[in-house]
Amino acid sequence: MRFYVLHFEIGIREGQWGATGSLEDAETVTDELGMSEKDRQEKEEWREKRRKGREDAIERMKMKERDAKKEKERRELEKFKEDNPQAYEDMLAQKREDERQAAEQKKRERLLQAAWERKRRIEAGEDPDEDTRQAPSSAKGKKGKASGSWYSTIAALIIMAVVGGIGYIVATGTGAKGGSGSGRSKGKKKSK
Repeated sequence: MRFYVLHFEIGIREGQWGATGSLEDAETVTDELGMSEKDRQEKEEWREKRRKGREDAIERMKMKERDAKKEKERRELEKFKEDNPQAYEDMLAQKREDERQAAEQKKRERLLQAAWERKRRIEAGEDPDEDTRQAPSSAKGKKGKASGSWYSTIAALIIMAVVGGIGYIVATGTGAKGGSGSGRSKGKKKSK
């Protein structure tokens, strides 16, 4: 058998390596993937550009879908209006009535809330009409009340979890059984 040996001339010629390139490239710090800091920054910029492009494309597609759906509904309403004008007028009257009832319900809820707040203030011994005089500072009070409601909600969840855990332990009987734990029944022993 013949063995062939290839020889490469690796010498320094005018500040360059014969096989690998320039001396500066050989000293560039790279990571385990062979990427320098500059390469990594370029890659991150490219990724960010692609991510924004994808998000924009998705948003455009969603917008087109919404617009197409609205246009389809509009065409269906136009066709319905042409085919059956009386039913179309009835539908519009029903829609207006629903909006009016929703507005009345909101008003009723606000009045009930105000009455409840007034009753609470009277029971606490405060001035019930104080809220109307302090309209500019009411935003501060609502913010504090909102954070207080979060605390009460979290406390209620913790209490429910504890009660649920105790109920689970009682229901499964975990920890209530004592004894050998061998798994055999406590009846008569079998004779051999």
